[in-house]
Amino acid sequence: MTWQSIETAPKDDQLILVWAGKDEYEDAYYIAMWHHSRRRWVSMWNTIDEDAIEPSHWMPLPEPPNYEPTEAQQGLIPIPEGYKEP
Repeated sequence: MTWQSIETAPKDDQLILVWAGKDEYEDAYYIAMWHHSRRRWVSMWNTIDEDAIEPSHWMPLPEPPNYEPTEAQQGLIPIPEGYKEP
């Protein structure tokens, strides 16, 4: 995966990783998608009109990890009554 110009990004409701430059604190990376009715890029966290992002580059999101949930996460092992998360 390499960074590509935002002009080549998909505009089909696909989530992508975008880079919107550097703000005063750090690089500005977002998971974003093209919003058809607003005709702009929106991040998954800032969807308010005032918080529009103007990315210059994009790349596809990586594949999710090969994840096997534990038996407890699958609900196969009953959690004892009164158990509290550490």
